[in-house]
Amino acid sequence: MNDHQIAIVQSTFEQLVPHAAEVSTQFYGHLFEVTPYIRILFPANLTHQKEKLMDTLALVIRGLNQPEQIKGVVQALGLRHVSYGVKPHHYDLVGEALLWTLKQQLGDQFTAQTAEAWTTAYSLLVTLMQQGAQTVSFRIHS
Repeated sequence: MNDHQIAIVQSTFEQLVPHAAEVSTQFYGHLFEVTPYIRILFPANLTHQKEKLMDTLALVIRGLNQPEQIKGVVQALGLRHVSYGVKPHHYDLVGEALLWTLKQQLGDQFTAQTAEAWTTAYSLLVTLMQQGAQTVSFRIHS
């Protein structure tokens, strides 16, 4: 990611922070609407899950300037997601729901440049999570 993309993601995220509950509710609502079969991977009560989503996004987004400092945390997150039943194709579904939610929440501010910056940030997140998830596969097969 370049500095301009990081600035876009960080500034638009900070606009969403005061509306975290609404953002996370809209995100999960849309995710489960378009991919209802994924609902089983989540707890029945989403209150804590919604908080974890926003906390994780905050950690990653605020750490984009220093990716090495968040790398271990994000890889550990990917490792935990394997135990929840998350498969590689689920990351695309979540990414699509995240971008849809951002578009809804940011309205006119969700420009093509903003979408590209968020897509790049999410791709970084997924790459690090999948690196963590691969440690399970490595352990199983070695």
